[in-house]
Amino acid sequence: MILILFLFITFLGPLWVLCSGQIDLHADYRTANRDSAHISPDPKTTPEAIIEIYSARAFHWDGLFAVHTWIAVKNPNATEYTVYQVIGWRALRGLAPLWIHNDIPDRNWFGHAPMLLADIRGKEAEELIPLIDQVARAYPYFNN
Repeated sequence: MILILFLFITFLGPLWVLCSGQIDLHADYRTANRDSAHISPDPKTTPEAIIEIYSARAFHWDGLFAVHTWIAVKNPNATEYTVYQVIGWRALRGLAPLWIHNDIPDRNWFGHAPMLLADIRGKEAEELIPLIDQVARAYPYFNN
């Protein structure tokens, strides 16, 4: 009985996601929406330091079971965000899976809208940003 209950619960979540239409199994990554979700403040008009953590459903069938998460930071008076994310397919292509780059902080993840998980601003963000960068650059597969 416990095994049946476990299997039911294990497959109920992904099945619900699939039936709800949140995942398009026929989506093409080349045409998926990658625009801003307009959650983050404009860096050109926001002088304070900002740290934001986002999550969005993974692309295609992976989205039944997984999400993609990333961290976006903006130093005080910076005019753009730096995004830190690990992308597995980069490793499959011989590239470093950790990607640190200036980008749209709240970009849709291949058609899936991001959800803001954390928003830290001001002095606290200013103190944490160098630590985030230091930890990211110590990632063991940074230079794959």
